[in-house]
Amino acid sequence: EVDVVEREESSFSAACVIRTSHREENDLPQGEDTLSCLQRARHALELNQQYQEVLKDMGRTVTQYLLRNAEMQRLRRHSIHQHRKRKKQELRIHATGIGTEYFHSSSFTDPEPNKDLVARESESSVPFETFSKWRKVELTALCDAVKEQYRKFLTDQYLSGAPAENMNEVHRNFARIKEMTMEDLELCDYKPNWENIATLVRVKNAVECEMKWNNELSTLVNKSPWSLEEDKVIFALVERLGRQNWAE
Repeated sequence: EVDVVEREESSFSAACVIRTSHREENDLPQGEDTLSCLQRARHALELNQQYQEVLKDMGRTVTQYLLRNAEMQRLRRHSIHQHRKRKKQELRIHATGIGTEYFHSSSFTDPEPNKDLVARESESSVPFETFSKWRKVELTALCDAVKEQYRKFLTDQYLSGAPAENMNEVHRNFARIKEMTMEDLELCDYKPNWENIATLVRVKNAVECEMKWNNELSTLVNKSPWSLEEDKVIFALVERLGRQNWAE
């Protein structure tokens, strides 16, 4: 932009000089001295050149401000990128839950694990907790995805078996699979693919989907209150086996 302004100013100055140098004597105003007219013209040209210098300085200043603004925007974008990167690292560190060290440095590097840490990692099997609450639409998507996988498993199993005698039998079996409840579906010897289910839920990962289903939504979970006899059995098993092997 500064180069364009300088070229236009040079062209304007040259045009002024040419017009002044080729001015005819007959074009001079009547009754006005030629010398004084030329002096006024030179004075006007000097003022014009001074104004051009001022405009050039203003153009350079504007260019400097634009460059400084672009640099500040670049630094701001870099700072935002680094901040988001640190947040992701913090979430990854927190997501590992029990399996990480007790302390972390500012550069997210972990100290060398000690014997107590190694023992704790080998004994613990608790997965990390969910970061956000489950919404109703997410729970619906999870239930539909699990049910669809069970139905697909039964359908593939039926199609891979002995061929049907007629199409009516095929339609009856497909209708039976479609009308099966979730409780009946879970009695099948099948383990859902939680990675595929997480892609349908979208906002939750595979571990979160598996935890939510196995601990709350599954029909195999006994949601009735604990009885006094069951409490006594739990206390006896904890005293005998400890508080680590909960599956047993």
